[in-house]
Amino acid sequence: MKYNVILETTATSDLHSIFDYITDVLKEPNTAARIFSIMEEKIISLSELPHRQSIVKDEPYKSMGVRWLPIENYTAFYIIFF
Repeated sequence: MKYNVILETTATSDLHSIFDYITDVLKEPNTAARIFSIMEEKIISLSELPHRQSIVKDEPYKSMGVRWLPIENYTAFYIIFF
């Protein structure tokens, strides 16, 4: 079964902020593009086997079923809806 991956507006904004920071502040546009591409690929991969990642241990997120996905030096948090 494939799941739909839906990015919240804040998540999209965060991704663009990370890209802009690495490009503009760190002056590493190639690194920004590489990391953005990896993040996009990993997040989209959640459409298959989203249960492969652990639920976070801290409340209230644990009770909400929030899972975490490490990507490079960042962490993506997500919830699986049925």
